[in-house]
Amino acid sequence: MSEPEREITEKPSAEDRHAEDTLVGVLAEMREILGDLFELSQLQFERARIGVRAGLFNAGLATWAAVVAIATTIVAAYFFLDGLAGGLSELLGTRWAGRLGAGVLVFALTALIIAWARHAERRANLERLRRKFPEEVDDERH
Repeated sequence: MSEPEREITEKPSAEDRHAEDTLVGVLAEMREILGDLFELSQLQFERARIGVRAGLFNAGLATWAAVVAIATTIVAAYFFLDGLAGGLSELLGTRWAGRLGAGVLVFALTALIIAWARHAERRANLERLRRKFPEEVDDERH
């Protein structure tokens, strides 16, 4: 019998069987781990998908709420100005004077709010500069 034929027909040794069993066990463990990793990746994908859907829903809901709030504010402002103009018309005796008076009051109020906001922003910027550069910023305006 030739050498290769004898190797094929010989029974594997106990050490070879043990190594083969160990390799089969390791491969089975790896297959199980890969299956678990695949399942975990699917779960993570589903979790991300649900998170995106929830985020889109919340963004849509917030947009809708903002549109409703803006529309409500516009309608309330219209009713307020209409009532103000009507009251001034009754007070002054003519319709056009009431509308003109309401327009002037709204314009003046808007100008005051803008002036206050600009003053507050300038003051806040000056305070930031004073905190950051206490020695260089003095109280005088240049």
